[in-house]
Amino acid sequence: MGIEFKCVLKQKWVLLLMLLAVGLLVQAQPVRVHGALSVKGTQLVDGGMHPVVLRGMSFGWDMWHPRFYNEGAVGWLARDWSCSVVRAAMGIEPERGYRDNPEASKARVEAVIRGAIDAGIYVIVDWHSHNRNEAEAVAFFSEMAKKWGAYPNVIWELFNEPDHESWAEVKQYAQAVIAAIRAQDPDNVILVGSPHWDQDLHLAAADPIRSVRNLMYTMHFYAAVHKGWLRERCEEALRKGLAIFISECAGTEATGDGSFDLDEWNRYIEWAEARRISWVIWSVSDKVEFCSVLLKTAPSDGNWQEKDLSESGRLARAYLRRYNGKSAGDLLVAGELRPAGAAALRRLGGLELTAPAACFAIAFTGPECRVVTEVPAGQPNGYLQLAVDGRKVVRVPLRAGSDTVLIRGGAGGPHRAWVGTDPETGSLFIREVRGKALKPLITAQRAGLQKSPSGYK
Repeated sequence: MGIEFKCVLKQKWVLLLMLLAVGLLVQAQPVRVHGALSVKGTQLVDGGMHPVVLRGMSFGWDMWHPRFYNEGAVGWLARDWSCSVVRAAMGIEPERGYRDNPEASKARVEAVIRGAIDAGIYVIVDWHSHNRNEAEAVAFFSEMAKKWGAYPNVIWELFNEPDHESWAEVKQYAQAVIAAIRAQDPDNVILVGSPHWDQDLHLAAADPIRSVRNLMYTMHFYAAVHKGWLRERCEEALRKGLAIFISECAGTEATGDGSFDLDEWNRYIEWAEARRISWVIWSVSDKVEFCSVLLKTAPSDGNWQEKDLSESGRLARAYLRRYNGKSAGDLLVAGELRPAGAAALRRLGGLELTAPAACFAIAFTGPECRVVTEVPAGQPNGYLQLAVDGRKVVRVPLRAGSDTVLIRGGAGGPHRAWVGTDPETGSLFIREVRGKALKPLITAQRAGLQKSPSGYK
């Protein structure tokens, strides 16, 4: 009887742990957290009207890199790269593309859609063309919207990069395709391109498509050749009320190869984050060019190790893990994710934050709390990233050795503070957190927080 009782008890504990694991997985899925997306003003928002910034990877041209178009690769990007969105780039005109074999192209795209739904992330269905193919596009999007439009995961991108078409031509094409989609799917977000490879947003802003809900306009940048002038053009479009989505970008030249401008890349990402603009990096492929994130050794279905990543792959993964990070209520301690709780707060005296994506979140009452830090010996002065009550993330400089960061919440409360690593700081230790009524936040959702590009709010 005693042995039987112990076995039953053990089974119950195993079942409980499995249920907890499933619960944590569900909470980490962006679609479970944010639900159906919509557009409010210039901002992408979730079901609760909270701002949402999607960050993820675009697959390369499907007919040239078909081996990565599968559920396993999508799941790996969601789990290991922290992608909240992926983009299926369905090529139209090239040999073996949609016009040659539409059924094969649709099968590859639908594998990515299924993978995104299973992983609980968003997916952009991209008509990856530089020319108008209106009749084919209307038929394709009508079919896909009828089949997949009920899923909140799906975002429609109508025209990858118009090149020499006028805005009037692009607008007429978009209106026809939008009508086909909306006949099947009244709500999911639609992305519209603009002339000259999605750079003439000022033309769309001067004559936007009207009377269509949940519409955004795509901008593409390649940081080695597209400098501040493109951001200024986007600023003009934003001021006129145009909602912008960066559905493709890289730090290279526009060819996807050549030089890489890390400084300009950082300027673009910081600019997008400050304006709550979503961004998707090009590309999941193993082509021998700088912007391809994988090497020929990479398995087709994910599980990519360090040796399988190109230089740009290591960079893309680091940025996505940093900006998407982990749940606001989790502690990333020496590379290991641990759920925060009362005991975890007591352990903060030994917490190590290791770049690029370590963070913790706390709630406190009273006007302020203090975080005592220590930069490891031999490491130059570092920085913390800090956001309080959803305000913009600020970089707080730290002195070498021990330092104290004052977090001001003001009157009232409780206040919520998010503290994370900065890419220029390899690691640092949190020695102590002092304040009134301190408590760790269990999960972003349970604490009433929502992800925003400026941290958590």
